[in-house]
Amino acid sequence: MFTDLAGLKTFLLVLDFGTLVLIWTVQWMIYPSFPYYSKENFLPWHNKYAPRMGRIAGPLMVLQVLGYAFLLVEDFGALSVAKCICVGITWVMTIGFFVPLHTKISSGHYNDNDLQGLVSKNYIRSWSWTVLFALEVLSFTRFG
Repeated sequence: MFTDLAGLKTFLLVLDFGTLVLIWTVQWMIYPSFPYYSKENFLPWHNKYAPRMGRIAGPLMVLQVLGYAFLLVEDFGALSVAKCICVGITWVMTIGFFVPLHTKISSGHYNDNDLQGLVSKNYIRSWSWTVLFALEVLSFTRFG
């Protein structure tokens, strides 16, 4: 897929920018809007939102984990390890917290604290992806 390390880093920079825009849109616009829906209107909307968002975020996250695993092998160092830690945090949070919580919400068995938890806990993913993008910008501009 990539003929050199520069091509991979360019791909990861673009990918990271995409995840950064996506996560902050979710953080500042989508999750905070959830409490404004009535339960009657929210459940049908959420049951459409969750799988659609999965079809957007899922491939981005898979490409990210594969890309950074490859980068770790090809360009092992502290910066690559730090980037992989950021990717790992997003995966652990997504699989360990967000997927189960969205499943709970989709079943209709949720409360206001669950919706607030989406916003408060999502900051961990938001900042992890922000740090990842900053590290990739640093790596791209400093090391080529």
